Amino acid sequence: MRFYLIKRGHFNDHISYNDITGIDDVMNWDYMGSSEFEWGAPRQSLVRIMNLYYNHNFVDTTISMNGKKFIVMFPYGWTIEKELSEIIDLFTTYLNNPYGGKYHLKEMLNFDEYFQGEEKIIVPGKGKIPAKVEYNFSYADFWWDIDNDFFIFPDENNNRKIMNYVFKALEKKEFGKGK
Repeated sequence: MRFYLIKRGHFNDHISYNDITGIDDVMNWDYMGSSEFEWGAPRQSLVRIMNLYYNHNFVDTTISMNGKKFIVMFPYGWTIEKELSEIIDLFTTYLNNPYGGKYHLKEMLNFDEYFQGEEKIIVPGKGKIPAKVEYNFSYADFWWDIDNDFFIFPDENNNRKIMNYVFKALEKKEFGKGK
């Protein structure tokens, strides 16, 4: 499997389930550059994913990495021995070497940032300058491989439930049907 376009982001925890109309409602995304507007790669991937979903061929499983459980949503037919082991290798490689080692992605994966904790950072004050809270803009807790049509995110909070609501909202709008 070739990895290149992996979109990273984090869950928006300030959304009402009734307000979910699509994936952008529950995710805050990092901008990926030209792939987003020149050839519409994210939309094309989501159309492929929704076609798999409509045919009950988009499934999920739980894997472990660095002592944490992660949910992988992927096309039916993938195996632990092949595709899922490659995903685990990619993410653990980036955990140990944030610059990727043997992999070259369009953007940083920032998988290591997830394990470093919260997206908020307290910057201590100096002298008369008070301490302040800044956001760690590298923090990610959701990854979407746009080339290979899979999602991976921590098995915590209500993440699985939120993603199921996303699929239901897209299904209600018939997103990707007939395309």
